[in-house]
Amino acid sequence: DDFISSGGGEDDFISSGGGEDDLISSEGGEDDFISSGGGEDDFISSGGGEDDFISSEGGEDDFISSGGEDDFISSGGGEDDFISSGGGEDDFISSEGGEDDFISSGGGEDDFISSGGGEEDFISSGGGEDDFISSGGGEDDFISSGGGEDDFISSGGGEDDFISSGGGEDDFISSGGGEDDFISSGGGEDDFISSGGGEDDFISSGGGEDDFISSGGGEDDFISSGGDDDIMMTLYHQEGGNDDFISSRGRKEGLYMIRQRRRGLGLNIEGRGWGVGGVTTASRLEKSAAGEQLQLPLHHSTHTLSWDSAE
Repeated sequence: DDFISSGGGEDDFISSGGGEDDLISSEGGEDDFISSGGGEDDFISSGGGEDDFISSEGGEDDFISSGGEDDFISSGGGEDDFISSGGGEDDFISSEGGEDDFISSGGGEDDFISSGGGEEDFISSGGGEDDFISSGGGEDDFISSGGGEDDFISSGGGEDDFISSGGGEDDFISSGGGEDDFISSGGGEDDFISSGGGEDDFISSGGGEDDFISSGGGEDDFISSGGDDDIMMTLYHQEGGNDDFISSRGRKEGLYMIRQRRRGLGLNIEGRGWGVGGVTTASRLEKSAAGEQLQLPLHHSTHTLSWDSAE
């Protein structure tokens, strides 16, 4: 079943090697195939027809095309390694023979790329939906340079390490291989960032909803520079405990807390009211020209929390 054709008919095939079902065509007909090696089902096409495939090596189902729908290419003989230079639907590419390693240079739907042979390592240079990229062979390491929905990136091979340079929904980034370390430079919803590999360490430089930040690898340490439900950690502990929160201004009515688990200190600011609970109580509450001040004894020293009554 080695075939070749110089014209663009239906099922026009060509092969330079004597493999099984090695096919090639120089024109863009339907099911026009080509292969330079004698593998099984190795296909190539120079025209943008439907299901035009090409492979430079004799792997199983290695495909390539310069355009069209379901246009695939692979430079290595892996299983289901795909590539495409045009922005069609399901355009894939892989530089190594991993499983399901994808890449695309155009902003289609589900355009993927991977530079390493990991499992489901994806990348895309265009801002489509579910555009992913990974520089390392981790599991589900994603990156995207465009602000689509669910655009992810990771520079390290951790689990679920995400990053995005555009302010889409659920844009995540992590510089270290921790679990669920997130960062975003744009003010989308649920934009997270972490500089250290802790668990659930979040940060955001833009004022979206639920924007969090942490500079250290603690558990559930949050900070934000603005936005609704933004928790700003203005009170720091040298030992870096868990769940040490403070909010110096609340743009949204609700419950804001400072608590230090080991010391049992809690501060609740509900609307314009205030309350202190826990083992340790506030030393005093006073009003001044700067507004209300609450002094809290922590670690044998006094810290002052101030906020404007008008806010």
